[in-house]
Amino acid sequence: MLSTRKVKALGLAALVCVLLYFIVTELTSPNDIVDNIIGSRNAEGEQEFIGKVDDRVASSIGSIGDDDDDDRINGDDDQPKVPEKKPVPSLPQAEETLPSRKWCGVENTPQTRIKYIKTHKTGSSTLTNIFHRYGESNGLNMALPRDNLFYAYARPDTPSILRSVEHIGNKNFPYDIMASGHGIYSRDALEQVVPGGAYITILRHPYKHFTSSWSHWHVYEHIQHNGGPELSPYEFLDNIEKYKKFLTRSDEMLLLNNMAFDLGLQTPSLEGARKLIEDMDEHFAVVLITEYMMESLILMKRRLCWSIRDVLHVSLKVSSQHKEMAVKDHPSLKVIDTLNFADMMLYEHFNQSLWRQIEQEKKHGGFDEEVAELRDQLKIYTQKCSQFKNHDEDAHRVELEENEMLTEENRLCHLMMLDSKGFVKHLKKRDGYDIEKLECYAASYNKKMLHLVTDNPADDQVSNLFSLNPALTNVLAFEDTTSSGEVIADGLLPRPPKFIHRKSNAEAFSIRGLTYNRDFMNSFHPNMMYLSTFRHPVQEFLDAWTRLKVEEMMRAADPSIDNALDAYLDNPQHWHKTLSRKGFNLERHLTNRIGYRMGVPLNPTKDEMAYALTHIWHFTHILIAEHPIASLVMLRRTMCWRLDDVVKVDLDMWNKATSFEIASFTSRPPNVVEKELLSINDVDFELHRRARDVFHLKTKKQFRARDGSIQKEARCFFEFL
Repeated sequence: MLSTRKVKALGLAALVCVLLYFIVTELTSPNDIVDNIIGSRNAEGEQEFIGKVDDRVASSIGSIGDDDDDDRINGDDDQPKVPEKKPVPSLPQAEETLPSRKWCGVENTPQTRIKYIKTHKTGSSTLTNIFHRYGESNGLNMALPRDNLFYAYARPDTPSILRSVEHIGNKNFPYDIMASGHGIYSRDALEQVVPGGAYITILRHPYKHFTSSWSHWHVYEHIQHNGGPELSPYEFLDNIEKYKKFLTRSDEMLLLNNMAFDLGLQTPSLEGARKLIEDMDEHFAVVLITEYMMESLILMKRRLCWSIRDVLHVSLKVSSQHKEMAVKDHPSLKVIDTLNFADMMLYEHFNQSLWRQIEQEKKHGGFDEEVAELRDQLKIYTQKCSQFKNHDEDAHRVELEENEMLTEENRLCHLMMLDSKGFVKHLKKRDGYDIEKLECYAASYNKKMLHLVTDNPADDQVSNLFSLNPALTNVLAFEDTTSSGEVIADGLLPRPPKFIHRKSNAEAFSIRGLTYNRDFMNSFHPNMMYLSTFRHPVQEFLDAWTRLKVEEMMRAADPSIDNALDAYLDNPQHWHKTLSRKGFNLERHLTNRIGYRMGVPLNPTKDEMAYALTHIWHFTHILIAEHPIASLVMLRRTMCWRLDDVVKVDLDMWNKATSFEIASFTSRPPNVVEKELLSINDVDFELHRRARDVFHLKTKKQFRARDGSIQKEARCFFEFL
């Protein structure tokens, strides 16, 4: 029997439903707008959903009608606040009994067959790492994606999903674990990859999911690129009909009902969401909730008959960017209740289901104690592994694959901190995968890049590679050298171009005269790889000295000088002033030329210098003129190009960039002159040193590899060149 209080509550709920029904059916304008946003659905279904959820939806309709990292998985003060919800539903539910180890292996042994549906921006990379480590430590057969990232995402058809799995050596279907990449939930296909076992996925509150996706996928940049204004997510939500037209197709897929999409609901509808929930209730061992990760993991551990060590982890891809997302309780977020209604239905159902299952587990004892133990272990290993926090994918892999003295504890740290793509490469290498394909930085042949041209013989060869690459023919933008009619004298730093030739589909940019400005360059195309060539400041100076014919200018000004460079070093400022003229500043064109290209002024402040030094780390690949072979090998691997794409370099021309001998320019000891030149080119000295450090850090990890793959590739370069 229901209590009087519950009867009244149900009556009130019914009244709200009737009122909302009247609002939705009579006020057609808001309803039409909602239909346009979330797709075509039957009116009855939509009204029923609006009647089902709480009163936030009523205000959501009003807002729409007005027409105006990797993320934190254990609570995030920088994210929108989620409305408080009691875990136990208000309406009576059929009591769930504790599953009799339904999802464990035979006779309650640990489950070793896993199909993990990796949703976007939910803390899913942390779970992928858990499954990778479990598979590796137990010698299981892992279904690894060909491109290291996707199981044919976002195609749900069986042939595409099956083709996306890389069969290495004699491995083939069936596999034990499929958890390495994003793919669409399609049971017909997934059962052919991993028969039986357990399905697992993770959901996040749609408010947090939306704002996290907005920043991570740079939706605001795409809107601007397509002609829209600069927007916050809240401004977008306040004016959806006005701004939705500026979204790309990918934006819509990743922003609107994306969790439901990943779980197979290609076109969101109320009936489709209901059927999906029924299907998942039947076939999923556990649906984790990001906001309650510790409790979710202990529930999963129990469902699969695993140990606490099996679900130990450190948080991966934790995002701390875009602090504008820190606004709490923003009213615009309520629009998401209706906009992403399918995601909201999934989240609310499985959040409640999670807590019902937890309450049942607690009746059997020890649940809270296991959660506390997992939290304690997480703190311990977060501290232990913090020494490796600056390691990237390559650094972790070198330690795991090459360090014979690695302790078990440190090995666990490196494994826990290895991201999805890095772990897939680690597993593929273990299985004997083709090393040339394995070491690509990109998932496939990459064309999206910006080459910061540095105007030296080595960099000229890099520019030639881009212009000769047939794959870049239709997407490469270049400067118009004829629009001004101006001829730039040899050695002068080229001025910024007045016009850039670019097609609407331009993705690659190699433009002389541009100085580094990240915000401006990002406006060309989102998510580009940044590349540039650096050479030693002394070589840079002597090349400019020669091309600018500084010695001739000095002798014309003072025929009595003996050695021009020696005279210059005795009083640089005098010669800068004497030889400069209107429109020509000798100091600017002769000294700290690397700094000029990096956007550093002649006399930078400490902050301006720190900015430039920091941004060198942001380059995807830096080439060093003094190391042509290693630079080109790493360029190929970074861009995932073929060997043929980079062997077109004229190595003799490249080497002219570093062919200047100090002794040929001075009568003084070369080592003394070198120090003086580095002092004059102090900005270039700091920038080149940082670029060299970044280059060596990235290359040494691969050159240390004992399989000798990069050395073999280097020898191939020598043979071709």
